[in-house]
Order: sequence, then structure tokens, then C-alpha cells
Amino acid sequence: MVLQSVTGIVGKSFPDFTFIACSGIHMFLGAPLYLLAASRVPKHGTIFIFIALFGVVQGIMGYWFMIPYFLIAALVCELFMIGGNTYKSFWRNTLAWIVCSVFYYIANGMPVWLIWEIYQGQMQAGGASEEYLTLNLFYFTSPLWLSIICMITIGLAVLGMLFGRKLLHKHFVKAGLV
Repeated sequence: MVLQSVTGIVGKSFPDFTFIACSGIHMFLGAPLYLLAASRVPKHGTIFIFIALFGVVQGIMGYWFMIPYFLIAALVCELFMIGGNTYKSFWRNTLAWIVCSVFYYIANGMPVWLIWEIYQGQMQAGGASEEYLTLNLFYFTSPLWLSIICMITIGLAVLGMLFGRKLLHKHFVKAGLV
């Protein structure tokens, strides 16, 4: 929630940045946290809980319909972790995190696709400019931009996992915490 708030504040000054990079930045920064959780608790259900918490945060922010969406996403990502010792496999964790990042990015478009009028009213009441709303509609209805931003999100998610693995080995494994 803090990450979304900070990028939301930055996004008011740089709206194109918000639509193009924020999902990827969230996934980049969340990857080391997920990897730490998966390393500390390498059991089935870890990614399910991690992703379900995204849904809870969305629900707290007023998007209650996102809770079932993220529960479905959590279940799909957990299916990628079926098998023995999968939570100890960096590449299986990375694959699940990539799938999570796609679900996460798609979730950002859900208010535009499902409840545009309500969302537009809430954004205007919160001080969003007409330009911001127009960009919102543009980025989430253009197949080209949807594809480009999804690829950016996936790329940053993978980079986040690689960064997280390096961070994990450098600090947590050496300290004996993992």
C-alpha cells in the first residue's frame, strides 16, 4: 500500500510514467520480499498468501471486487509451484512471480474495464485531471500499449527476482537467516 501511495504521488507529476512503469516497479521491489518469504517458508501456500495479500490491500483501498480476482491469481500461481521442493527452485519461483506480475498488471486495468464511470468519479473527486483520466483510458484500451507495458512489467519482475537472489545470498544466507 505504501508503494502504491508513493508511486501514485510521483504519478501525479509524471502520469505516463505511472501507466508505463509502476506495475513493473512494484513487481521489481516486491520480488526480493517474496523470495525471502519463499526461502524462509519453502512450503506450499507461500505464494498464495503473498498474492492474496495484494487482494486484501486492494479491498482496503475500496476495490473489494479485486479480492476474488487476486485469490484466483494466487491459486493459479500456486499451481505453478506444484511438486517437491519447488519453493527452493529459483526458476520455479521466478516463473510463478512472472505469472503474478501479469495478473498484477491486468488488475490495474480492471477499474477501467469494469467500473469506468464509478472509477472516473472517484478519481475526479480525488483531484485527478481530465488529462490523467484520458491517459488512463488510453493505456488500458490500447492493445499495443497493453502488450508493451505487460512486457516491461515482466522484465522488471525478472530483474527483481535476480536482484532478490543476489541480495538473499549476499545478506541473508551469509547471516544464516536462510
